[in-house]
Amino acid sequence: NDFSQLGEWMPLPPAWRNRTCGKIGAALESTPARRFERSHVRTLSRGIPPSHERAHMGSAPRRAGGGWFTLFTLAWLAIWTVQLTPVQLLLPLQLNTPDDASGWIGGVVSSGVIMAIGGLVAIIAGPVSGALSDRTRSKWGRRRPWALAGVWLMALCLVALASATSVWAVALAWVGVSVGVAVASAAFTALIADQLREQRGAASAAVSSSQALGIIVGVGAVVLLGLGVADAYLVLAGFIAVVGTVATALLDRKSVV
Repeated sequence: NDFSQLGEWMPLPPAWRNRTCGKIGAALESTPARRFERSHVRTLSRGIPPSHERAHMGSAPRRAGGGWFTLFTLAWLAIWTVQLTPVQLLLPLQLNTPDDASGWIGGVVSSGVIMAIGGLVAIIAGPVSGALSDRTRSKWGRRRPWALAGVWLMALCLVALASATSVWAVALAWVGVSVGVAVASAAFTALIADQLREQRGAASAAVSSSQALGIIVGVGAVVLLGLGVADAYLVLAGFIAVVGTVATALLDRKSVV
């Protein structure tokens, strides 16, 4: 049987080797909790884990449909828009100090320092939240609680940014946004490995392409609609709250749409 292939790794005489492999196969096949498949050796040789090790992937089909990719791309578009629009436009405008003795330089320095602090915190928050999500066991799955927490942290901190009037308030709110982006990004990125088998490259391309589109959508909407800084933050908060919540609810499932 297939277990005879194990004998290739056993330095035993042929008779002993065949007898030993037969006993190993019979013992493993009779174990209900960890049934050893006949295709075990074949799947390992192809780099594919046996089914009992693929159980965490659920019953997802081999290929995701257009609905899955649409939601996944929209989720990343919302994340990138929320992250890049303040960096490119809103934070510099909010911290602009034309009346200071140093002119506009003070505002540029403040926005640079705040964005740097947010980036440093995000560097820590992303890997930590990703590792914790790997160990999360809940009825909502591993990724959904973290994705939802990141989405709503972004939304709440964007609302706080809309009403922030001091540099310290802006800094604190932006750090919260950065942490939310890192947490949600880690969770949504992990969905590629959790739910896809043959289309991981396409999903990674969706993440990258939505980054380029996100800044165009965000800055373009603010300029074309003539939004003020506070109104723009509130629109971004609503955008990430709606899109992120819907995507989290529909993407983190055992079966893809």
